[in-house]
Amino acid sequence: MVLLGSSETGGSQVEITLWPEMRHLIGDEVTQGDIVAITSTMVTEHNGRRQLESTYLTTVFVNPDMPQPIDHDRPR
Repeated sequence: MVLLGSSETGGSQVEITLWPEMRHLIGDEVTQGDIVAITSTMVTEHNGRRQLESTYLTTVFVNPDMPQPIDHDRPR
């Protein structure tokens, strides 16, 4: 089991656990500050804390190419 890390979003922490058969999906090049997008996970609870666990459908994208967000509140 690999604890990918925890990140703060909206004041709550999320732990993401990748089981050994999924370890290869992140490789060794992930460093602090990288964006890691993970799909098809399962929410579980352990010791009162919610976690995301990998499933056989889990896919991991490290620093995915994403379009720049558009601020719709700001006049153009």
